[in-house]
Amino acid sequence: MARILIVYGSFDGQARRIAERIAAVFTADGHKVSVRDADFPMAAGDISDHDAVVIGGGVRIGRFPRSLGRAVHGRAAAIEGRPNAFFSVCMAARDPVRGEETARGYAGKFLAACGWKPRLTAAFAGALRYTRYNPFVRMLMKAISKSAGGDTDTSRDFEYTDWAAVERFAREFEALLPKPAVAPSARHQAFHQPA
Repeated sequence: MARILIVYGSFDGQARRIAERIAAVFTADGHKVSVRDADFPMAAGDISDHDAVVIGGGVRIGRFPRSLGRAVHGRAAAIEGRPNAFFSVCMAARDPVRGEETARGYAGKFLAACGWKPRLTAAFAGALRYTRYNPFVRMLMKAISKSAGGDTDTSRDFEYTDWAAVERFAREFEALLPKPAVAPSARHQAFHQPA
């Protein structure tokens, strides 16, 4: 089974939760998974010690966390040298018509700045954590949500992530992994052993 590195950058924890759900799918399928917060600097061997890499992060006001950019910057060739994928967590992804294009635009700008072309990408709607925001962020997120026709009741939180889509993304990524060599069956081995 593969050794898979998942690196995430999160503003309010939803990208972390998505990374953990992806990791749970991989682990259940027998892979060895390392999940890292991009806020902690990457070590030299973090990518080379893994067979595959998944990187993702949240978007706020059109930008990904700076730490996520630092995690990828200068490592694009190493990442591209193995199965790799990118996911974004973006409130715009809630709108299947206009939102997909907006989410793709944010991701495209980020990936171009990093010089990385992932083999697989996805955008997931995130969450509004009104009860956890400081007053300025709460006001800002309410205004953004209102302009998009979204939820504005700041007395509660709203989650929009399609968890089934997250799990489908994980399975699609697993299809990119090299297939393990199949050992000959015991019967086949016994038949060919010298007498």
